[in-house]
Amino acid sequence: MSYKFAFALIAISLLLFSAGCTQSQPPQNPPGGNLPVIPGNQGGTLTPQPPASSGGTFKPFAYDPAAQIKTYKFSSNEQIQQFAQAYSQQNNYYGYGGLRGGIGIAEAAKDSSNGAIPPMAGASPPASGTAAPSPDYSGTNVQVAGVDEADLLKTDGTYIYTISNNLLYIVKAYPGSEANVVSTIKFEETDASLRVDSENGASGSGGAASGSSGSSGSGKIAPGAEPSIGMPIRCYDCGGYYSSYGYQPKELFLSGKKLAVFGDYSNYKYFQKIDFTPRSGMSFIRIYDVSDASNPKLEKEYKVEGSYFRGRMAGNYAYIFTTSQPEYRDYPTPIIMEGTTKRYLPPTDVFYFNVPYSNPVFVNIHALDMEGSAHQLTSKSIVTDGSENLYMSESNAYLAYTQYVNEWEIRQQITMEMMQSQIKLTATDSILVEAIKAANPLVLSIYEKDSKILSIYSPYLSAMSPSAAQKFQDDVENAVQKKLDDYKYFEFTAINKVQLQGAEISPVANGKVPGHILNQFSMDESGGVLRVATNLPARWSNYGKETTKPSNNIHTLDANLNEMGSLTGIAPDEQIYSTRFMGNRLYMVTFRQVDPFFVFDLSNPSSPKELGKLKIPGFSRYLHPYDENTIIGIGQDTNAQGRTSGLKISLFDVSDVSSPKELAKYVTNEQYASSSALYEHRAFLFSKEKNLLVIPAYNADSGRWEGTHYVYDQNKYNGAFAFRIDKTQITLRGLIDHSMASGDNYYQPAVERSLYINDMLYTKSEKLLRVNALDTLTAIKNVWLNATASGIPTY
Repeated sequence: MSYKFAFALIAISLLLFSAGCTQSQPPQNPPGGNLPVIPGNQGGTLTPQPPASSGGTFKPFAYDPAAQIKTYKFSSNEQIQQFAQAYSQQNNYYGYGGLRGGIGIAEAAKDSSNGAIPPMAGASPPASGTAAPSPDYSGTNVQVAGVDEADLLKTDGTYIYTISNNLLYIVKAYPGSEANVVSTIKFEETDASLRVDSENGASGSGGAASGSSGSSGSGKIAPGAEPSIGMPIRCYDCGGYYSSYGYQPKELFLSGKKLAVFGDYSNYKYFQKIDFTPRSGMSFIRIYDVSDASNPKLEKEYKVEGSYFRGRMAGNYAYIFTTSQPEYRDYPTPIIMEGTTKRYLPPTDVFYFNVPYSNPVFVNIHALDMEGSAHQLTSKSIVTDGSENLYMSESNAYLAYTQYVNEWEIRQQITMEMMQSQIKLTATDSILVEAIKAANPLVLSIYEKDSKILSIYSPYLSAMSPSAAQKFQDDVENAVQKKLDDYKYFEFTAINKVQLQGAEISPVANGKVPGHILNQFSMDESGGVLRVATNLPARWSNYGKETTKPSNNIHTLDANLNEMGSLTGIAPDEQIYSTRFMGNRLYMVTFRQVDPFFVFDLSNPSSPKELGKLKIPGFSRYLHPYDENTIIGIGQDTNAQGRTSGLKISLFDVSDVSSPKELAKYVTNEQYASSSALYEHRAFLFSKEKNLLVIPAYNADSGRWEGTHYVYDQNKYNGAFAFRIDKTQITLRGLIDHSMASGDNYYQPAVERSLYINDMLYTKSEKLLRVNALDTLTAIKNVWLNATASGIPTY
């Protein structure tokens, strides 16, 4: 047997194996039937796609970057069931276990087109009918002026609302010397029949408010106020344990005197009562009236299918995003519980795209009226592919995920096609193949069908003469290479644009750009133009040949997401570490061993251009505008070999765009000091007017190389760094210490957020809210967030 003939048989064997095991072979075409399409997308009304095959059977198909992305909406539950059947990879009723993962929504946002710096949300207090002076306070660090971001801490300048350990604490915050917990919201079931103690497995937690007790405003809460945490209980029909922990509040919004709280919900007894088990989790939305902070009143509750991720608020509307996965069931659309009323999202409110899904996920968008007395909820669902990003401007959400040209999928598809066209089966085997194709997807998944069909063809391949086998293999390789030669890029970011206007949620356009995006800061909308920064990694063929060099790119897209212009090949062999759009400029940091800080001009969307760059040691993970000509960078310092040597804050002068300069920097002495602000922008507190910068900071036992010896540090800390910052310098004022709340663990729980109210600085970790004087950092008071403590010291 020749070497090439042996190789051909090995290749077919691998196909047999992959057909039975792979989970990344998605269909391209939409389900059968005349599906409605969304007009106005990429230049005109879309044409419905034909059925993939008779009976609505889906077949895997490799991603084709030349194909136009089109928007469809389902017209019936049967079509969604058909969709769910096609992607089920387990032979049970729900398809549970075959569809997994979820969209990781990393939201991004735009700066105003005139280059102004977006304020922190909440910096302007809610409208009030009183004549009392407005408090000066900070809000959540957001990127879009006018678009708030849900967070675990909010303030109205008098009270602080924050989540810790499944409780929401309402703290009378100002004046700082009188700060104390005035009430807590203990999340528990309103239906007593659903409250199950931990001995029985599940727990309900979710809604009662309790006032503080104790003396001197210490924040002492009655011991019975803590939530009970349930034990996992056996879920026999889902193949494992189903954790039931009641309510798990995650983030919140504050609008005037209305407080909305969102999070995950799990109570198996509740699921039994409503006769529905959410395989992809369930989220809750609760709205409270906090006019009387000591006695908040629950006004409305929704429970919605899917895991909660994040929220945004524009005007009076909060947009809550949850994620779930397609399931084959009688009512396949996501459910919404309004009180005790269960309703299903109409199939015509579920939209999807003609992409080859490998991991379809329902992104459920819920528009909540915060101010209306009924707090109405309007919902739509968009089927995206996998776990990627979402960017939201003032009026549009952009769902972005990565699609790949997969050489193995192309080879598998071509091999299957050539086998069926070139090999003549016996009549018996032909009947068997057709029976396999026609099998119900609940009996055989598409992957199991392919595996069985390949096993039928395998003996015919083995019986080929060496010359015939060689020709077959050559034909496959030639067809694969011809297909690959058509592609300039092998990785793309698909972008689906969804318009958000009050309660209206409407998919309006689709597009794609080469490469993948880093995070929420990689996209920006300005003047109707979407600007996107991507990284295109090196690509290697199956034979070890580098077919694509790594590079970074900028693309501009019009309102219909058609490309207007691009700048490619930026910083070859490096990757993007951070980006920040400001008006007509883009600031970008790439890294390999040194930190190239780039400035780009985007004033002409058809022709982006580089204005200048600066190379310095280290890299910035997060960029924040100080003013229109000065940028703050926070990241890590590095040595000549690229090894990190400390937490670094940089101040960049970009007044001369052709020659940006590092005006000042601060680097910790501790090599492994770090901050959550590197990857969580909401932990970053900045005020230009107050010359104030505050970030979480922590360092545990670590060390550094000194020559040939490794010297361990003894400087452990956990708290928040407070800096004095202006246009020329960065000076560390001191550390707001939270180590008394962290015990022996100097990493967790670390400071999560910080804010200021008038002349007071507030820093919050899991168990402690510290109050310090803003001018001197003198400790004013400690407010302990510990509902079970019996004797809480004030400081």
